[in-house]
Amino acid sequence: MLQITNLKKVFNKIEMIVDANYTFDKGGVYPVIGAHGSGKTLLCECIAGLCRPDGGEIYISGDGSAIMVHEDSTLPPYLTVREYLGYMCSSEEADVACEEAGVPQEVYDHLIGACDKETRKRLQMAVVLIKKPYVIALDAPFDYCSEEFFNDMMPIIDELKDKHIIIVTSGNVDVARSLSGDVIVLNNGELNAVTDESFEIPEIRQAVIDLLAGGEDDDEIN
Repeated sequence: MLQITNLKKVFNKIEMIVDANYTFDKGGVYPVIGAHGSGKTLLCECIAGLCRPDGGEIYISGDGSAIMVHEDSTLPPYLTVREYLGYMCSSEEADVACEEAGVPQEVYDHLIGACDKETRKRLQMAVVLIKKPYVIALDAPFDYCSEEFFNDMMPIIDELKDKHIIIVTSGNVDVARSLSGDVIVLNNGELNAVTDESFEIPEIRQAVIDLLAGGEDDDEIN
């Protein structure tokens, strides 16, 4: 279980996350959607322990481990793929994880910074497969990606979700709903569930679409 209680986070003197509450259970994929700049990345960073909340609590059961895969790779650009993986595991383990994540062997001796964006994302997913943390926060992994990348990653997510909590942020409602019929909306600094049934209500669906398009914050989905 991952439990977020009264979470607050200030960024550049702006309270981005105001009073967020949500309980995530093992065995699910949780799409979190919100407009650009709504605080989705900050939420993931707080969950993964990369930044300290300004209020509230985050409780992670199990072994308490969490990892965040950033939208833009934070992997060391001046190491080769082989060098980086060598710090974490044996070459055999790395080969298995990279094959599953679709990292081509021909890039093993390339600098990470010289790899294209989707290859770096695949490498980050290989790291997830090696470490297997209890909570996996994927920050906008499928926004502006190829269909091939999406199709390659879905079996990995399906494999991991039974024993892990997987949070996937997105600014695209169709991407989010392809992961789960129910989604979580980050709006006005709060987390609110929008069920699959709610999306059948035209006013609710339009409110979510308007929010993601950069419209005004809408109390309709709170």
